[in-house]
Amino acid sequence: METMIQQTKRSSWSKSEFRSSIHPISEFPLLTADDLEYEKDPEAHEQRELRKLWKEERSEFKRLERLALGLGIRAVIVTPASPLSISGCYIPEGYWESDLAEKWELSKKQDNSIGIGSRPTILICRDTVYSEGACRFLAHEIGHHICRRARFTFKQLNAPVTKMMRRFFPDNAYLKEQNSQDEFHAECFAEYLTVFALRCGIERECEAILSRVRRHYPEAASLVEQYRKMLLK
Repeated sequence: METMIQQTKRSSWSKSEFRSSIHPISEFPLLTADDLEYEKDPEAHEQRELRKLWKEERSEFKRLERLALGLGIRAVIVTPASPLSISGCYIPEGYWESDLAEKWELSKKQDNSIGIGSRPTILICRDTVYSEGACRFLAHEIGHHICRRARFTFKQLNAPVTKMMRRFFPDNAYLKEQNSQDEFHAECFAEYLTVFALRCGIERECEAILSRVRRHYPEAASLVEQYRKMLLK
């Protein structure tokens, strides 16, 4: 059993430790205007932040859009909504879904322009992409188009991701879920077209695909390589 002295010492130590963890309110940082705005109306604050980030990315987004058009994309359509919080979608030539307009809140004109026989189109949802940036998602969808220009077969595009490929994006839940080399290559180009300090393995993957593109569409391969060089300046 503890003696009275031991109990007193333990009690004194506990109170001292407790007191040292207490800080007066004046020591805590004051709430910023953003903090106060968020507390007042979180949803409205988030929407304003999304618009701010979108404005900051506009110039780079427009450059990527010009690259997409140069590669044969008919249009990059920025939409206000998307199904299941999907941030982007590559629509190959001749592909069409009856509920596409409803899912992505497309206008009638936009929906008609994606009809059967039209060139590929890219959809980007403005308000769901800002965890990683609108430009990265647009670059990802351009990556899908580059793989088509490389003339990968349907079987090659849908082949499962290898163990080596998984190491490049170990925390990418979407890639794990889709488990296709098409998605892996698109993620590689998402970095190739937006990241200054590129990982060597991803650079090799992209250059190998571009060498395939060059056999069939030499101008397209040159456009992508020139864009990469511009990014490094």
